[in-house]
Amino acid sequence: MKHADKTIGATIQNLRKQHGLSQKQLAVRLGVKHAQVISALESGERALKATELARLAGILRVQPSAILAAQARQTAPKVLWRGEDNLTARSDEEALFVARCKRYAFLEEVGGGRKRAAVPAFALDLETTRFEDVESWAETVRGGLRLGATPALSLRDALETEWGIKVFFTPLLGGSAATVRAEFGDAIMISANEPPWRRHYSLAHELFHLLTWGALLESVSSLTATQRKRNETLAEVFASALLLPAEALGARLPRLREGEQRWFGLFALAREFGVSTKALLWRLVNLGLIPATMAEEFNSNARLAVLDQSLRDWGKEPGSQLPARFVYLAFGAYVQQKISIGKLAELMETTVGLLPRELAAFDLDLNSDAYQATFVPA
Repeated sequence: MKHADKTIGATIQNLRKQHGLSQKQLAVRLGVKHAQVISALESGERALKATELARLAGILRVQPSAILAAQARQTAPKVLWRGEDNLTARSDEEALFVARCKRYAFLEEVGGGRKRAAVPAFALDLETTRFEDVESWAETVRGGLRLGATPALSLRDALETEWGIKVFFTPLLGGSAATVRAEFGDAIMISANEPPWRRHYSLAHELFHLLTWGALLESVSSLTATQRKRNETLAEVFASALLLPAEALGARLPRLREGEQRWFGLFALAREFGVSTKALLWRLVNLGLIPATMAEEFNSNARLAVLDQSLRDWGKEPGSQLPARFVYLAFGAYVQQKISIGKLAELMETTVGLLPRELAAFDLDLNSDAYQATFVPA
């Protein structure tokens, strides 16, 4: 029995993109010789054989009926959350997250966009994936994004510009972070309630879930408590390995002295790498660079925590929750007369009257001749 339908083809294409697979990769997994077979299926030019349907459903982690009935295409994007603090708030925050992603995708389309490197996908198996595997993935990501010796400081910008991943820092009540992969692209939302060093770590943590999206998308709700804990542990290992490269740490690790001077050096090192002192200490322990007793001492010594906090500065945060790249895309579209000032205000989630103040947070001025804007509000 065969099923030939353009709607089915669109569903296959949508699911393939959600899992980060190219047509060639899907062809290999399905056991067909050429990527053109997948292209023909997606365009409706080739019928889907009954023997292929079951295999395809397994690869894309849906029921066969979801492919035939196009259920996957018709449903809202699946957002994966971390934490369950307030499920009532989560519904509104998820809707805002998806809406912002769609606006972002609109601006990318208006701006013409540019070709970006493909986001890698790693084959996560909660039974067999080792810490060493995850650390190797982190090295691959760090090299692919050219993050340098202190990755935390450039990770967000690299994800947006190199891979086109949309990153939002938003005050959250519904959880600590969320990740989504849909037709509008890949996106991560991090709680802005956290200090910068924790946001860096959360971003790397959620990136792991995005890069292993295909392995858990359909099964996440059925995972056991042990499997969930294992998944989160692997994400933490990935984040540590990504943000705290072993070679860079070895080169920068201060000579350990006795007393407070030793701790001041470690506090300064944590700030240099943009992570918490606790995260730094346990990474150094796992690399064999310091004894575990040091990390344990920090966790149990309230005075050390006070010293650490006194050296922290949250710094100035922009008033807007919108990413700088999003704002520059929106302003550029307005300057090029691709959108109206009213649309610019809508995208900036404000009014035309308050628009200058919102743009000023990003050092943008509607009245500047340098932007060659043809319409200046009164």
